[in-house]
Amino acid sequence: SLGFPNFCNRPIDICAHGFSNFFNAYATSGFQMHFGDGVVPGGVDLGEDMDVAVHEYGHSCIFDVQPGWNMSDTKGVHEGRAIHEGFGDYLALSFYGEKGNATYLSVPSQKAALGEWSMLNTAGLRNAENTNNYNTDWVDQMHTDGMIWMGALWDLRKLLVIKYGVPLGPQICDALVFEALMGAPSPNCTMKQLSLI
Repeated sequence: SLGFPNFCNRPIDICAHGFSNFFNAYATSGFQMHFGDGVVPGGVDLGEDMDVAVHEYGHSCIFDVQPGWNMSDTKGVHEGRAIHEGFGDYLALSFYGEKGNATYLSVPSQKAALGEWSMLNTAGLRNAENTNNYNTDWVDQMHTDGMIWMGALWDLRKLLVIKYGVPLGPQICDALVFEALMGAPSPNCTMKQLSLI
């Protein structure tokens, strides 16, 4: 329950080998998570990449607290898919933010990389150390647009770490993010609306 009793405190069905030759994973509003076995030669099953697993759990969290959200993206009207993707990425990074090899994590771009295990490189799949801007970088692609939200949340987390240190800074940031999601408008919500909660 991530310390919030009403935040995705439920069982979730997981299919670790949902698809062969499928380099993707997804969660459903029916509280199921499916992981592909990947297609990269010598690569790993996506269910073995814990960033991917926590990212998909993030989708389940939003499905739980915002079951009526519209799942289409129209900039400025409703941005549910991009918020889903950005939150899932942030949750994975926050969950593992201070865990692991200290030397590796001391490089900001590596600490903020998501999916290094499945991508077989330190750059990962997406990165929270980005300069994506809502006003100039929205491209109508949920993962790319989600990097705007992920980057904003990661910047907030870094500021709270500077002010309160670890573990308090990340805990405060997570609480703010979870509470915003629980208090978000439905069925339509934008990143700007969430940032004001």
